[in-house]
Amino acid sequence: MKNMKLFLLAIAVAAVSAFDMEQMLAYVDPEAENAQIPLYNPPIPDDDIEDDIYYKPKACCTPDQWEGYGAGHGAAKKGSHHGRKRILFSEFYHFHYDFKGKRLAYTEFVATSHHRKMNFTMIANFKSKKGYVIYAGNKCKTFSLKQSMHKYCVPQNASYLSSPILGAASDSLKVNAFGGSFHSKRMAGAYMLTFTSKLCIPVSGAVGVKSKRGSAANGFSFFNITPGIKSARVFTPPSSCSKYVDVSEDEVFDSQSDLGQIVHEKLMHGF
Repeated sequence: MKNMKLFLLAIAVAAVSAFDMEQMLAYVDPEAENAQIPLYNPPIPDDDIEDDIYYKPKACCTPDQWEGYGAGHGAAKKGSHHGRKRILFSEFYHFHYDFKGKRLAYTEFVATSHHRKMNFTMIANFKSKKGYVIYAGNKCKTFSLKQSMHKYCVPQNASYLSSPILGAASDSLKVNAFGGSFHSKRMAGAYMLTFTSKLCIPVSGAVGVKSKRGSAANGFSFFNITPGIKSARVFTPPSSCSKYVDVSEDEVFDSQSDLGQIVHEKLMHGF
């Protein structure tokens, strides 16, 4: 019976993964005709024992300006312990990070095993302390940003795990893996992150979270990262956001699913 449940779960994950990724790409970036979903290369442990013992890279930070794509899969449970509803999901997003200008933006597309699709765009301007969530049809919700922008870094309290190799032989990439835990007023959890060893470019990660509203686990990867910001227009909210309504950040994201809340916490405030 246990094996049968695992088999059915695998089928469900495959079904979610079968969503048309071109549709997701068209939503997050209609002009990105050449962006492609990469094949997942599982980390290969470094066989150099001496390296594992003596090479302890310190926590690093990404460049101050970059943009690129991300994709992931996961599962979430919503509700009480005895009445939880589980969903499987695939996510795809386009991310713009500008620490110099103290602003970020990302467009998210999510498809679930319950045949539900969720998409929205988040824009955060930490200089003006204003945030915007734009839903389908340019419906806009606005809120005040109380926190300063967090630099995208390996958390200082993270533990160095290893330096695995992605790929093989001459076609390979060495990354540094870190792990740790986090806690906020919304949720608590644990994470694992990998970054390139030279420029500290985000590569992949996994996070598990638990809150009063439920729990979730998510694995994700970054790709097609490019330096700088091609167009500052990605940080300009549409005209539907011109009428600013100062609601709380909690109120904005309580109206979303647990998944949306998790994505927001991960991308907006770090670990």
